[in-house]
Amino acid sequence: MVERSADLAPNDPGAPGEAADQAFAARGAVLRAAVALVAAVALYVPILYYMVLHWSHVEDYSHGFLIVPLAVFFAWERRDELRQASIKPSWLGLFPLVLGSLTLAIGRLGTELMNMRVSFVLTLIGLVLLLLGRRVFRILAFPLLFLFLMIPLPESLLNVVAFPLQLIAADLAVNGLFWLGIPARSRYRATSTCRSTTTSPRPSTSRSHKTTTDPQAFV
Repeated sequence: MVERSADLAPNDPGAPGEAADQAFAARGAVLRAAVALVAAVALYVPILYYMVLHWSHVEDYSHGFLIVPLAVFFAWERRDELRQASIKPSWLGLFPLVLGSLTLAIGRLGTELMNMRVSFVLTLIGLVLLLLGRRVFRILAFPLLFLFLMIPLPESLLNVVAFPLQLIAADLAVNGLFWLGIPARSRYRATSTCRSTTTSPRPSTSRSHKTTTDPQAFV
């Protein structure tokens, strides 16, 4: 026992020192990531400000006020996994950062708000992956991707997506009422039928022309 303890004694002081170095390096990486995230938020303050105004003025996107707190809560739920995760910065984070920068540039050139807002989330993903590594990114992937739900869609895209869904919902509702024995019809379908009837060509144009040119028509 004495010899075994003597053999292990030289190795014991090294283990706590190595663990302390790893903990110090992890704290430094977390601190750098926090500073970078705060700087990214500060850089995107004008874009985020107008997005919040969009939430407050358009009721369809008022859920945006809940997205960020929910994303923070989802990340907080994974705090035990984050403590045990090894921090190994990954150069793969450059791809989301470059993509976010290009999206931001395109959005500014074309005054497209959606592109600029998407670039913010891409920048956050890139910073987490670059400074904290793939292991931490896997843990925080869902909270980060969840942030895309806070971005309002353009009206043109919203109409293209929402209008067919409204038609499907209306047809389902009419069919359900029909099976319940309640008479109902879709107003849009009736309107479309009326429009097609009123805009259909008249086949009797030639006949009417022939009739008006007939001398007996004036008798």
